[in-house]
Amino acid sequence: MNIIGLILLAMCLPIITDCRNFFMVPKNLTAKQSTKYQTEDNPNLVNNGDRSGTYVSGVTCTHASGDDPGPWWLLDMGQTYLISGVNIWNRLDNDCAQRFTHSGVGITSDLTVWTDFSIDLLDPCHFRTDVPTVADNPLKFTCARPTSGRYLAVYKNLTGVPDLLTGFHFCEIDIY
Repeated sequence: MNIIGLILLAMCLPIITDCRNFFMVPKNLTAKQSTKYQTEDNPNLVNNGDRSGTYVSGVTCTHASGDDPGPWWLLDMGQTYLISGVNIWNRLDNDCAQRFTHSGVGITSDLTVWTDFSIDLLDPCHFRTDVPTVADNPLKFTCARPTSGRYLAVYKNLTGVPDLLTGFHFCEIDIY
């Protein structure tokens, strides 16, 4: 192996398990969100491994308030990771899957995002404008380039989105 190969291998080892497969960021980390649809809604529920896809307030999934003008969900990963992509398990019940449109994933290490959320603090990973269906689960957000940060946000830009599609909810997230 030449020197370039050794350098690439050394860079690869801290972020992936065997340089062929990315590893998943741990589950059950602390999350917060912009608003709640119901008081019992818990943003931590979408980082616990449950991919059932059926919303039950306080038990599965997360749901922002229907009148939230800029809903977001934010995860503190506890340390800096190099993120290559995210899979999000959308809701599968009550024809709600199509609401996860105009949604993006962003990453940052700026602590300010935890206390004063702003999309402007995020390094964008991927943004989707398509209208997903149940068949699209999980929704794949692949970063244009690997992006490092401690905080990962899922957010929705409601500019120009019909009222029918303004809901913001999802059931699970896997971060690679």
